[in-house]
Amino acid sequence: MQFVIEYDRHAMSLLSCEAFADSNYQAAAKRKLGLELLHANDNNVEVALFESENEGVLRRTHARYFRTIGELADSITDA
Repeated sequence: MQFVIEYDRHAMSLLSCEAFADSNYQAAAKRKLGLELLHANDNNVEVALFESENEGVLRRTHARYFRTIGELADSITDA
């Protein structure tokens, strides 16, 4: 699956996460480009395109997009 992430760096919060089927890479890339154009003048918004088996795996491998700073810190101290 493809995932397009829209993330507010200043607020440290996920704005959106959209999933696309593997067969629909072009739609995912088009969505990413559209969001990049939308936020072209806003350096606080990060747009990324990821490929992952599913959203659960993406949430583990790219936790900073889905967790608060406190949750990330807790997961480090618990490890």
